Amino acid sequence: MNAQARFDTRIPSYARATHGVVLLFALLCALTLTYNGAFFDEGIYITAGIRTLEGHGQTDGYLTWFGGSLVWPVLAAIGYHVGGLVGTRVIAVLLSTVTLVMLGQATKNVFGVKAGFWATLAFALNGPFVALARQGVYDVAALMGIAVAFWAVTELCHRNHRGWLLLAAAAYAFAVFSKYPTGLMIIPLVGILLVLRGERGVTDVPLLAFTGGAIGLAIFVPLRDQIGVFFDWRIQNRPSFGVSPDVNALATIIIGIVALGVLAATMVQLRARPKRARR
Repeated sequence: MNAQARFDTRIPSYARATHGVVLLFALLCALTLTYNGAFFDEGIYITAGIRTLEGHGQTDGYLTWFGGSLVWPVLAAIGYHVGGLVGTRVIAVLLSTVTLVMLGQATKNVFGVKAGFWATLAFALNGPFVALARQGVYDVAALMGIAVAFWAVTELCHRNHRGWLLLAAAAYAFAVFSKYPTGLMIIPLVGILLVLRGERGVTDVPLLAFTGGAIGLAIFVPLRDQIGVFFDWRIQNRPSFGVSPDVNALATIIIGIVALGVLAATMVQLRARPKRARR
């Protein structure tokens, strides 16, 4: 009983520590927003957003500029009108902070409070994520959408209410139309549903696909001409951005090994857990 009591008293401390990590992350990013001037990507998003707010986003053809819709450019332009480049980056920090919170909450729902804290800390100390969080680019919006989708799926598994599935579908659609390649994240989302929900996941997956597809079509159909132009250009032209195919292949293999290792460890832990008695 004493050991159990000691364990229970430690849980709030991990929760408070998680909140502290998130707060320090947001403050650190906010204090370092003037590290340099705008680079090319930030410039095109802000320009596209300003023209969109002026009513010329579609007629100017900005959907052919980059692999995403005008979701992030509009947010970037709002921030720019409020506080210039720093205002745009503040919005990026806010979205990245939400991403960090959602990551921790999703991990907590599956593995507990301690795991949620360590996952939050590890992500807050991740160099690429810290660098991305302070840049006014569309990746921050896409990452936030995916993080919310993962959190909503874990809430679905935890609370057994399919309203969370609708939120997951909406967040996934937001992520995809922020940055199109994010659509590949449907694979781990479906995997989590099937692993955590079991037989119910077989029904959840079509519902997720239908809802997300309906939202996607509602956005895609009015803009299909320009979106189609971008994909046609992207298929015919494959810019390397200064990275050779060998480097890309090596990075894919390394990241794939890590991802498969994490997935295997997760499935082992989930299978090792005793099943709760059904009421």
